[in-house]
Amino acid sequence: MSQAARESGTSKPTLSRWIAKGKVSAERQQDGSYLIDPSELDRIKDMMKNGNGSGNPNMKQSETQQETSALRREVELLRERLDDKDGVINDLRRRLDDETEERRAAQTKLTALLTDQRATAPQKATEGRLARAWSILRGKA
Repeated sequence: MSQAARESGTSKPTLSRWIAKGKVSAERQQDGSYLIDPSELDRIKDMMKNGNGSGNPNMKQSETQQETSALRREVELLRERLDDKDGVINDLRRRLDDETEERRAAQTKLTALLTDQRATAPQKATEGRLARAWSILRGKA
């Protein structure tokens, strides 16, 4: 299997999957390995040349190391942009929280200024009827 994968330019799991799906014909040996006809290897090479074996010839495999490294760099740049955007979002959330706290504090101060916060004078204890009557008789009321 590994020799056939190497010669055809595919991976062993891919080749194994194709055999299981019937895309590639192979004869199973007594030891569990597969015997693949050389003409099948040529057909696999043609599939790989014309596409990636998925049945869609427009999906070609990356042929150069430069293409792969360029794609990796692009992914890295996109991740950096996402991290930057996450930083901006976190900064905006922090600013919004700070402004909300400031608004609440100002609202509390305004409420305190607009409501009567003076301490009320203690009320005189109510006098009994007799004490009031006595004070009237004595002329103090």
